[in-house]
Amino acid sequence: MTWSIAYVLVIQEITEGRGVDIAIEALGLPQTFVQATLAIRDGGRAVIIGLAPFGVTAHVDMTRLVRRQVRQLWSLALFY
Repeated sequence: MTWSIAYVLVIQEITEGRGVDIAIEALGLPQTFVQATLAIRDGGRAVIIGLAPFGVTAHVDMTRLVRRQVRQLWSLALFY
């Protein structure tokens, strides 16, 4: 088991299987993006503000997010 999945299992244990109301991903890493999407409860909200380098991808089960009605908010917080 990777630390990424272990983290999500701890969240599930703490929340008695429900998941968190809001997950904020601010690092821009594929692992933390996946963690955030797996840690959310049904109807919860994922706030994605981390920016990965161009070309970096993360694999997420989109059907799971849609069926569980996870709301997603994407933002870019850069100053030029």
